[in-house]
Amino acid sequence: MTATTIDENEEMTDTTTEPMTELERLESQRQRLFTILKDTFGEDSDRYKKLMVMYEAYGDRLIEAPASSKTHYHNAYAGGYIDHILHVHDAALHMVQAYKKMNGWIDFTRAELVMATIHHDLWKLGLPDGLAYYEIETSDWHRKNQGSMYKSGGLPFLKVTDGAEFLLQKFGIELTYNEYMSIKLSDGLYEDSNKGYLMNFGKYAIHTNLVHLVHWADHMSTIAERDPLRQEHMETIEELKDTNAQEN
Repeated sequence: MTATTIDENEEMTDTTTEPMTELERLESQRQRLFTILKDTFGEDSDRYKKLMVMYEAYGDRLIEAPASSKTHYHNAYAGGYIDHILHVHDAALHMVQAYKKMNGWIDFTRAELVMATIHHDLWKLGLPDGLAYYEIETSDWHRKNQGSMYKSGGLPFLKVTDGAEFLLQKFGIELTYNEYMSIKLSDGLYEDSNKGYLMNFGKYAIHTNLVHLVHWADHMSTIAERDPLRQEHMETIEELKDTNAQEN
């Protein structure tokens, strides 16, 4: 694996120049993901080849899977998964620059950042040769009253981060310590089992800041992805207030 550095002058730009259909947009997201992997690891590298075998096995599930099951969570729509992991990747790159400006220690490579951000939620794609993590909710009651757009696909229980690492090893993709810990702990203190790692402030605590940057990027992306629904909710409340004021 080639250890690439993180360019402190790198800027993420939106290259979309004209409207796309949703299918075209998602295909563009897939190609962007594959380009990131190729540019990071090298087209001839063993890691890149194994990753592409894995993604070929998933087929269109990569661009069809949601990031969550309910509208008030985040990205509970077809394609929500790939949008989310790219948001996390982009946010992490920006956070690296902010962290550097505070004299923070970048004790990891760009390749490790890419690997962890892109694959922290991999279990949400389910098994490539079997069940999906999510399937479409067919109950109108659950969709209307609970905002449940998806339900469990019936996979055996695994925490998402554990499932991600299970899938990577299934395809023979080895992880560095930094990658392993950053995927495992990406849910931060929202996952109780992470406390033993994240609340250890001793001399020999976690040996990489990538753990924290991946979680921050994941959390910020999730909050940002919720915002359109929150804005819509607040606008509805304001409309109701105006209506009540006029009636009174």
